[in-house]
Amino acid sequence: MTVEPEGTREIWFLTGSQDEHGEDALARVAAQSQQVVAELDSSGDVPLPIVWRPVLTDAAAITATMVAANTDDRCAGVIAWMHDFSPARMWAAGLQTLRKPLLRLRAPADLPRPWTTATALPTHRKRSTRPPAIDKTATVYQLLAGGL
Repeated sequence: MTVEPEGTREIWFLTGSQDEHGEDALARVAAQSQQVVAELDSSGDVPLPIVWRPVLTDAAAITATMVAANTDDRCAGVIAWMHDFSPARMWAAGLQTLRKPLLRLRAPADLPRPWTTATALPTHRKRSTRPPAIDKTATVYQLLAGGL
């Protein structure tokens, strides 16, 4: 494990997608997730910095990232956004490996802003490429409840 000075803790933002949709789709997914991170990080509602990590496109990359999160003392927890193109089975082994608090961002990419209230999500929503809308306050409390 790495030993870091006090005050250097961070939350990792992980986004999953698949490379079979092409480089353009992956670039859009990366841009969307970076936008989500920037908005959360600049909101002042999250007590730790949120750090964007590169888009994960397969089970091996997800598992390797979870192992890295476990061994990095700076990582206080992870937010995982399984983008519209990311099948859950891709995440199974990695999530079983993770020993840090996890917040799964369960929002399709087409919910409207602002991010001030939680929204009930029907299971039959049409897929879209816009970033998700989330309740930032609930996110912080859910992460903190996980033991940050």
